[in-house]
Amino acid sequence: VNPKHLEKDSLWVGLREDEFENPDIFKLLEGLFSTKPPAKKILAETAEGRPTKKGKELRVLDIKTGQNLSILLSSIKLSFEDIKQRILAVDEANLTPGLLEQLMRCIPEPEVLKKLAALQNCYSDLAEPEQFAVVMSSIKRLVPRISSILFKMKFPEIVSDIKPDLVSATEALDEIKNSRRFAKLLELLLVLGNYLNAGSRNERSIGFDVSFLSKLENTKSHDGNTTMLHFLAEILDKMYPDILGFLDEIIHVDKAARVSAETVHKNITSMGKQLKDLELDLKNLGKSTDPNDKFGDVMRISFYIKFHGFLKEAQSQYELLSAMYKKLESLYDSTAKYLAFDPKKYVMEDFFTDIKTFKDGLQKALKDNARLREFQEKNRRASEAREKAEKEKQEKKLRQAAILDMTANENQEGVMDSLLEILKTGSTFTVTRERRDGKRRTPRVAG
Repeated sequence: VNPKHLEKDSLWVGLREDEFENPDIFKLLEGLFSTKPPAKKILAETAEGRPTKKGKELRVLDIKTGQNLSILLSSIKLSFEDIKQRILAVDEANLTPGLLEQLMRCIPEPEVLKKLAALQNCYSDLAEPEQFAVVMSSIKRLVPRISSILFKMKFPEIVSDIKPDLVSATEALDEIKNSRRFAKLLELLLVLGNYLNAGSRNERSIGFDVSFLSKLENTKSHDGNTTMLHFLAEILDKMYPDILGFLDEIIHVDKAARVSAETVHKNITSMGKQLKDLELDLKNLGKSTDPNDKFGDVMRISFYIKFHGFLKEAQSQYELLSAMYKKLESLYDSTAKYLAFDPKKYVMEDFFTDIKTFKDGLQKALKDNARLREFQEKNRRASEAREKAEKEKQEKKLRQAAILDMTANENQEGVMDSLLEILKTGSTFTVTRERRDGKRRTPRVAG
């Protein structure tokens, strides 16, 4: 596993290997599986062929802390002194949030750092992780300082994460409360619900739980061919199209549904705590004897002199975000009163999610209904076309039959006319007489 890819929640970061370190097990393991010959020398050959001393044992650090520091140091291509100077100078150009977060996780407790600082004279005899800790121990309040630098570096990102969420949620609540069409929609649903519940204990209700909106799609018709949501969409589309305008009046609901008020509150609270810690650190900092120590200059001096330092800016942003959050809480409470629900039981995140689910479902139902109407219209036209074709086919057959009848009648009349003509002229009888006389007479011989 590449140490650079390790996250703070990674399994490998939190393992406690010392729990399973057992010499007896190691001995058995080596006897059964080791492919290396037993070590005969204290010196071992490096990859470059240079002899190096056997790894030095830790004197103060526990094994886990030593391992974590070793992993961290192997991923940083800097000398210990360079790391120290960058922290002292608050060198944001050459410090990364990732490095600072790893340092905060790996740096030993202050008491341990004090013990290591006392071993300054034995520096060359210490293991690498302890050498690093000795160098870092010269920085006063090391961990709080790293935390403050990290906070400063991430502050713009923190603000950019919180502020849009506050704006979206506030706008969404304003839109819901002030949408006349949304109010009419709820009235219509109440009427439909009371009609369906006539005769039950829920008849003539004066209102309903807003979370019911997201469940309309689950209410099926008796035949299972439609839902209450599709029925509502059809009614709105055909009879109350103006109410559908509410879809364009609550446009911030989509973004608000992604907002967790609890997370926003935690982030603002954490910001306030970090600002107080920073302010306390600056008050207790005193004058540093190290000319490279710029922490006070960066964090405080510009605040007191130019009024444009980080602390001033951060405090201003914090106050603004806190005020925005209080406004959001107040608006949600008033929305809860407006729609008659308990804001403590029905949290903001669930409220927005239900409204968005209903909104998205209604838009989908409108499209489904339109497709169904189009399909039905297509079938109707196809059916009419088939009926028309069949009718034309039958009419054609009737016309053909009529023509045949007429032809037959005309032929029959023609035969009768011919017979009558023959009878009138007597031509048939003449031919017959001639044929009969010809058999009896013998032609005369010319004389």
